[in-house]
Amino acid sequence: MPGTGAPTATVTGATPALTSASVADDVDVTAGTWSTTWTACFSSGTGDAEMDHWEVQAVTSEGTSPRTQTLDRDCVELQLAQGSGSPEGDPGRLAALSDAADLAYRARGVREDGTVTPWTDPVPAGSVR
Repeated sequence: MPGTGAPTATVTGATPALTSASVADDVDVTAGTWSTTWTACFSSGTGDAEMDHWEVQAVTSEGTSPRTQTLDRDCVELQLAQGSGSPEGDPGRLAALSDAADLAYRARGVREDGTVTPWTDPVPAGSVR
């Protein structure tokens, strides 16, 4: 990782593909609350070794974060908004989704031998594909 003194990993193979990106509302009628979560999933593609794990980095208009987050699976999840009542037409939810467009994530796969794939292009938070 940059800035940690760790050696640079060897980059090999194809750039992973974004397989899906979705936004979902989880509504708890009993509690009268809701949350909106964005999920983006990646695949190493055909012919590449199975990934040991995945890493993501946040990307903003100011640049790429030096911090790398390890994922438990091939998807990144981000809670974009939460509130009470109904999410439909909630101005706070709409503002949070608009703000999310300023944040993106890029991902790469890490193999058991420590080699990594190239980073994907940044995927805007809140995007749907």
